[in-house]
Amino acid sequence: MDNRLLKLSSFVLKIIAIISMTFDHLGIIIYDFFPDSQVFYTICRYIGRFALPLFCFMIVEGVIHTKNIKKYLLRLGIMAVAISIVLSIAQFATGLGLYSLSFEGNIFMDLFFGALMIYLLKQDKTSLKFLALIPVALSILSFVAKGIETASYFTENVYWYPRFLRMQYDWLSIFMMLGFYGAYFFADLYFEHQSQFSGLQLDQVKGTNMYRLSVNIISFAVVMIANIIYYLFKYLLPSVVFWSVNTQIAGIAAGVILLLYNGKRGYNAKWFQYGSYLYYPLHIVMLYGIIYLISLI
Repeated sequence: MDNRLLKLSSFVLKIIAIISMTFDHLGIIIYDFFPDSQVFYTICRYIGRFALPLFCFMIVEGVIHTKNIKKYLLRLGIMAVAISIVLSIAQFATGLGLYSLSFEGNIFMDLFFGALMIYLLKQDKTSLKFLALIPVALSILSFVAKGIETASYFTENVYWYPRFLRMQYDWLSIFMMLGFYGAYFFADLYFEHQSQFSGLQLDQVKGTNMYRLSVNIISFAVVMIANIIYYLFKYLLPSVVFWSVNTQIAGIAAGVILLLYNGKRGYNAKWFQYGSYLYYPLHIVMLYGIIYLISLI
């Protein structure tokens, strides 16, 4: 691939992810009110598969490059707690008719624990690195809890892992974030090995388009492998699959976008930083309100 094609900044990736997420939620909400909109729903869900890999990728980039990791984790943590409160209300305030929402999980739990995992892996102390296993374990337990409830056709509730504390994509999101972080490790190994032939040291290569492209290629492979493994659950453990694996496999296409990433932040105004967090709950409320009003006509 021509290095001149590395044109997409973090800002552009985030915009693509936000648009993708919006289509995903638009399809779900419209289908809830208009069950005959199956074709539109399916198209929106496929478009929505771009969002998760891109958001996971940007979380890793954020942890690696942020100047204030505490504030970064705090923002994610606040959003995770806020969404958990909403999910708790959805589960226990049954009169609102939002009980099914509680089963979906909290995407900000995925992002927070993923960011925490990468932060711990970056530490020099081995004991802190081992703590990164906690988010991994939680993602697996979250998946198992949902799987048990799915296999029982929701007649059995798993109380040892409360719904409002569960992740939305469980091990899939954690696996990708771990892989994206590992992409830098494997790129370093490759160029250290190549240094004996090229004469260029790793420090000389880092920051170049060649290095960036290598990380991008490995990241693309991570997206592909993660989604294929998830797809195979359809055949390995069909009774516990609670997500549409036929749709999720389209997430591989997001890896193509990652190939074009240039490693630069791009536009990064404060209003956009904080607005992108608030957009998640606000756009759902607005879409729901608009579609609800349309359904009354």
